[in-house]
Amino acid sequence: MKLVELTESEYRKFESKHQFGNLMQELERAKLREWMGWKVYLIGTKDGKNVNSSCLMLVRQRYAMIQMGPVLDWTDRGFVEKWLKALLDFCEEKDIISVEVYPYVLMSIRDKHGEVLEKFDVLKLKKLFEKLGFKYGGETVEVQPKAMRWMSIKDISGMKNMDEVWASYKHTMRTQIRRHGPEVRVDELKDVSELKDVISMIGESNLRNKVNDRNLDYYEKIYELFGKNVIFHIARKRDDNAPVAAHMFFITDHEAVSYAAGISEKYKSYNGMTLLNNAFFEYCLNHSITRCNMYGVSGDFSSENRLLSYKSQFGIKVEEYIGGFTYILDEKAVAKNERKQKVLGALRKVKYGGKRIVNKIRK
Repeated sequence: MKLVELTESEYRKFESKHQFGNLMQELERAKLREWMGWKVYLIGTKDGKNVNSSCLMLVRQRYAMIQMGPVLDWTDRGFVEKWLKALLDFCEEKDIISVEVYPYVLMSIRDKHGEVLEKFDVLKLKKLFEKLGFKYGGETVEVQPKAMRWMSIKDISGMKNMDEVWASYKHTMRTQIRRHGPEVRVDELKDVSELKDVISMIGESNLRNKVNDRNLDYYEKIYELFGKNVIFHIARKRDDNAPVAAHMFFITDHEAVSYAAGISEKYKSYNGMTLLNNAFFEYCLNHSITRCNMYGVSGDFSSENRLLSYKSQFGIKVEEYIGGFTYILDEKAVAKNERKQKVLGALRKVKYGGKRIVNKIRK
């Protein structure tokens, strides 16, 4: 087996319709990452003229990463083994020193308390990666930005109207919506010029949470690339139009994915995020989307996990994925880069610490 580079049309046609297709493997995401400075490979395999696997692989500084991919039949172990061997050959050809693979493979589905509702056997797949020399990242509970280990999913299939969706919420969520709905309205942005308020809300939350922030041009590029498949919602006070909270989500052939959000510290008492999440589910209901992905959470099911506790009030289930596997092709080069990154990491802490101080002074 040999991996080949696919055309954009070949790639899109296969990935979009495959059961393991997902946001992280979409062609638009490849174009976004390329714009951000990554080297992008659209690779896969063919049976004659027919594509039978696809993969978006990102490369930066000779490190490769496959997020929630490749897109192929993970139940066919023989095919998977040949594919991974071909991947290592491809990486050697491209002078890549390390490759990370995060398969889009479920380990379990759990309720909001962490009780296992359905479990999937992934032991053979783990052993296959180990046999080929990959190192497993472990069954961690942390949120992994590279590819989610834990995702919060709400299934609205069978729900005919918003009354039925509301009935699936915890009563505290319904109370917040009734209380603040008359004070706050949710608008869908119709023009790129309206992005400024959205970015302000997301940026404010990113600083509070010590998350790397993005500039306006990043969101403008998303708006350009994803078109009708990216939705920006903003919650505003009805009396003076002041922004309260903002939300960005993507529409794929398989689901809607809540990807980024932020609130104004000044107006947090209005519970804007609750109104935005309600609008998210209403959008899905109106567009016949049954799988609503509220995205990443921690796999810690204790009462201290505030994000999971909050999302649980909307009636979600938690999907646990297998996690990541790393293969190092050049150990000396990787060791050298790790030493360099430690220095750069220390400098970044100083930089973002300064940003938080400036933000506090402005307030």
